[in-house]
Amino acid sequence: MNLSIPLTPWIVGLAGIFVWGHLNARVVVANEWIGSSSCASATCHGGTVGRGPAWNHSYSLSRSADPHSTSGALLYDTDSRRIVAALSPDAKSDNDYDIVLRQRCISCHLTAKPEDIISTSRLDPQQVGEGVSCESCHGPAGAWLQPHVLESWKGEMRFQPQTGLLDTESLVGRAEGCVRCHVGSRIADGMVRDMNHDLIAAGHPALRFDLLTYCDNMPHHWNDFGEVENKFSESALRIRTVGRSIALMAAARLSAERALDSQSNTSSLSITANVPWPELSDFDCFGCHQSLSPRSYRPPSNVVGKPSLQISDGLPLWNAWYTSSDVSGSDSPLWQFRAKPSGQADWLTAATEISDLLRQKAISETTAPAPDALKRIGEIRANISKRAPNDWNAAARIYLELEAAARDISSKTPTRALGQNLSRSLEITVAPMLRFTGSDGAVDSRTRSPQNFDPLAFRIQTIKALDTLDATQP
Repeated sequence: MNLSIPLTPWIVGLAGIFVWGHLNARVVVANEWIGSSSCASATCHGGTVGRGPAWNHSYSLSRSADPHSTSGALLYDTDSRRIVAALSPDAKSDNDYDIVLRQRCISCHLTAKPEDIISTSRLDPQQVGEGVSCESCHGPAGAWLQPHVLESWKGEMRFQPQTGLLDTESLVGRAEGCVRCHVGSRIADGMVRDMNHDLIAAGHPALRFDLLTYCDNMPHHWNDFGEVENKFSESALRIRTVGRSIALMAAARLSAERALDSQSNTSSLSITANVPWPELSDFDCFGCHQSLSPRSYRPPSNVVGKPSLQISDGLPLWNAWYTSSDVSGSDSPLWQFRAKPSGQADWLTAATEISDLLRQKAISETTAPAPDALKRIGEIRANISKRAPNDWNAAARIYLELEAAARDISSKTPTRALGQNLSRSLEITVAPMLRFTGSDGAVDSRTRSPQNFDPLAFRIQTIKALDTLDATQP
């Protein structure tokens, strides 16, 4: 790997256009941050849960049941203290601890602004208590708080940059809002959100984003039967596909931003100096972090020359969670990006091309006809019948696609029993194989590697689950 290629003047220009172009595409007029208390009155969004329309108790429901509301409190739990101690052993005082949180954590864990990051004072307990609140997802409310209650407040005009209101109603817009934190960015909102190798090594879980799962885990503080959500519920497969495209787009942009910031210790885009290159969190964790026992190097019988955890030929795969090719085949630009990561210049060029292609792909996926779930299952079944998945990442993708397809089948009356039966079979026979377990085979929340994952066993159990389709086919 050539790590010494300098950025030529023309690639500096290209990189600047790439980074600032995407930044300016998202920038909004400086709007005032009002705070979630402006949403909390009983006549607005703070009503009693279960009474009245969904909008009337959306704040109450999100505060009482949404994991985002407790994300600030997590910063002071045992795990976070262990992470901070590993990152900054000299941070002994409470004030030092909060400074580390400001620089490394609050851009995702709180509703924060750039000035909050550079402050050297203790964190405000009220801000910590709110965690990731309304304006983190909906945008600073100064410009839209008053007009958003008017009858005329409707349509795409609401999401123009000058309003500051972020689009949570389109599939692409909602996914782009999530990936700011759940994939990361070094420039969005003028802040650094970068789950890099240092943080993961210190003990923070790696980020593996799936839009459908994340939406499921949120309390539905919206009208599930309204026009917007009806479009979302049309196809779980579509949500999963679009979410993956947008997540991979964000990963490519973040990777390019890392490459750019690694060139200078005084980057205007980052408060963090000495950005390493290459950034190891760009690559498949399990390419390096795995058991070195003989068993782990015994390949499936139908994967010639490859071990069960798919160690690449001297180079871990780029973002294997998103780019594993077992389901849909390799995409040429992505393959080039992950196969030969050379210097920062080539990386920036590839990232620009890939991120733009993926966003356009996501947009086209939202307007295309809903995927045919039964056809998709047939394709996956044909592929897995030929060979076992290469690794845990590929197997997880297969499971998620099958699970989404089962949902889509369940949503239609003629095939409801078929879909429900497949969902149960996947949950009972396939899902447990993807959970990380300790050496004794028991599920262990501290285990961070699929060291006991067996691709051949996964293949057998998945085919067995799909056999239930034949038994219940209408």
